[in-house]
Amino acid sequence: MPITKTITLADGVVLAYHRAVRVAWTDTPMGAKCIVTVNSWVNQAQHDAGADPYRSEAVPDVPLTPQAGIFAAAEAALVATAGPWSGGTVAAVASGTALEAAQARRWAEIKVLRDIEIAEPKMTSVGMFDATPEDQNNLSKVIALVQIAAARALPAQANYTLADNTRVTLTLAELEQAALEMGAQVQALHDQGIELYEAIYSAETVEDVEAVTWD
Repeated sequence: MPITKTITLADGVVLAYHRAVRVAWTDTPMGAKCIVTVNSWVNQAQHDAGADPYRSEAVPDVPLTPQAGIFAAAEAALVATAGPWSGGTVAAVASGTALEAAQARRWAEIKVLRDIEIAEPKMTSVGMFDATPEDQNNLSKVIALVQIAAARALPAQANYTLADNTRVTLTLAELEQAALEMGAQVQALHDQGIELYEAIYSAETVEDVEAVTWD
C-alpha cells in the first residue's frame, strides 16, 4: 500500500510514488527507535516497470512498534507524522497484481518480524546472551580466541558481558555451549520462516496470504 504524494526535490525532480521497503529498530540511550527506509519514484509506472528508485531515504524516529502488516503500518505512520510524507495518501495496490503483491508484501513483513526475534536476547543454560548479528559475531570471535589460548595451554576462559550487563568469566566449554544453544534457537526461527514462505507462495487467494502470520 504505497504512499502517493507529490514531493519536489531541490534538483526539480518531482516524486509521486513512495514505498516503505525496510523497517528496523536501533537501541539508543532513550530506548529503541524505529527507522523506516522509503524508496521513491517519479510515478507508479516507473516502479511497476522495475526501475531503480530515484531516491532512498532512511527516516528516523518513526512512531512504530513491531506488528503484523509492518510495512502498511509504517506507511500509515509516515503520512500521519510531521515530515515529507505528512498528508499523503496510502493507496491500494492495483487489483491486477493483488495476489503477487500480497505475497511479496507479507513475506517482507514476515522477514522483518523474523529478524527482530532473531536479534532478541537468547536464554541459554549458561545465561542470557544478547543476540544481534554484531553480538553473535562477537561471541564467535571470543570463542575463537579462547580456542587459541586452549591450544597453547593457556587459561581457556574469557570475561563476557551477558544481556543483563552482568560480567562473568566463562570457560571455553560454557562459551561453546551457549553458542550451540543460541544457534539452535536462531535456526528454529529460520525454519519457521521457510515454512511461512512456502505457505505464502502456495496460497491461491489474498485472504489465504493474509492468514499467514508470524506467531
